[in-house]
Amino acid sequence: MRGVLVVFICGILSVAALADSLRAGGKSYSGMFAGYAKGRVQFQEWTATEPLQMELRRVERLKIAKPSPVKYTLSGAPKKVLTAPFLGIKNGAFLFAAGDDELRYFSRQIGRIDVKIDYRAFMAEAQRAAAGKGDDDDDQDGPLRARDMVVDNQVTVVHFHHDGSAASTRQGNLAQRLCDDSRGGAAYVRVLVKDGDDPVAQANKLRSLPQFWFYDRRGELSGKLAERFTEEDISKAFEAAHKGR
Repeated sequence: MRGVLVVFICGILSVAALADSLRAGGKSYSGMFAGYAKGRVQFQEWTATEPLQMELRRVERLKIAKPSPVKYTLSGAPKKVLTAPFLGIKNGAFLFAAGDDELRYFSRQIGRIDVKIDYRAFMAEAQRAAAGKGDDDDDQDGPLRARDMVVDNQVTVVHFHHDGSAASTRQGNLAQRLCDDSRGGAAYVRVLVKDGDDPVAQANKLRSLPQFWFYDRRGELSGKLAERFTEEDISKAFEAAHKGR
């Protein structure tokens, strides 16, 4: 289909509902907790291209808005992986949920924390945050551009979605299924585009919707599908990206 279109964020959850909050070094940050390793808290701000690497000694408070299970290790048993909902950091202690109780670990007890980020939700909220910067903000770095939505070390399918199109929804479902079937080897990122004036449409020079952009594990663009294409074309483009071609 022709004519520019659409994005804005699938109306999934508001920023206030999803945002984790970090207070460190006298400053406040909003975004998503991305992990902990080697004495540093990793925190991904909505509009930043790289996560903050904050030394733990500078962290005053980390609050997780929507606690979910994470994998973590203790310094005394680095090969034993534990799983529990992570609540945040308060008064220098790492807090985990254990049923109705709360587990507390001192910093010297924690080895690492690994987090699986919901990239669809993250990109939706990142775009919402970017949109809130105002019409006078010409900075198009960050999550507006497809290449900044690429997931490290995974095949990434960026779907510029037209919400009013049944075909776009059907094709998106196929792309997501292909990624899900890869068992963690691929990530599907859906971006709802509002119109041709949308910052995402302008940043990526979109002239039609829907579009699918495919990136290989090295983060290199391996193919684009725009205007006329079939579900078979999507499968073939995904396979090419998966093979690194």
